[in-house]
Amino acid sequence: MLSTLLLLIGLSSSVSLGEVSPGFVGRAIAHGHRWEAQALYDTADKYTGAGWRGQIIGQGVIGSGLLLGAEYLHRNGGAWTKDTGWLRGGYARAWGHNSLQVVLRAVVMGQTDNQGAVQVEYRRQEGRVVIATTQGLMSYNQTGRTWGYYMTASVGLVAF
Repeated sequence: MLSTLLLLIGLSSSVSLGEVSPGFVGRAIAHGHRWEAQALYDTADKYTGAGWRGQIIGQGVIGSGLLLGAEYLHRNGGAWTKDTGWLRGGYARAWGHNSLQVVLRAVVMGQTDNQGAVQVEYRRQEGRVVIATTQGLMSYNQTGRTWGYYMTASVGLVAF
């Protein structure tokens, strides 16, 4: 299978994560037979009134749909920054023009109150047009365990 590059733009939103929504999202996704790499830039402001986040993800599918990978997240909140490393694991399935991933994420290093997340990523490709969404619940620890919701919705093109 040849490698493919997807270029997408869209919006992000969250609830109970200290962000001002919506944010504008740019995403590049490269994938091949059993691997995928992503880069994401999101302009969602933090409650401080400034900020953005950048994310780099690498993952592979092993066995019959088992997903394993890692990601790096840099968050700029204006007056502060956070850098975190995450492990990713879950299940991936593709059928027809669709792909679905159910992912568990856990923080393994960095300056963060985030503890972990569970998310669902869905993609549909019709010819050269791609739609994608990610939705998840994140656990973090600020004066006790708390949960927040996040999502992105984007559309784009297959570059090659």
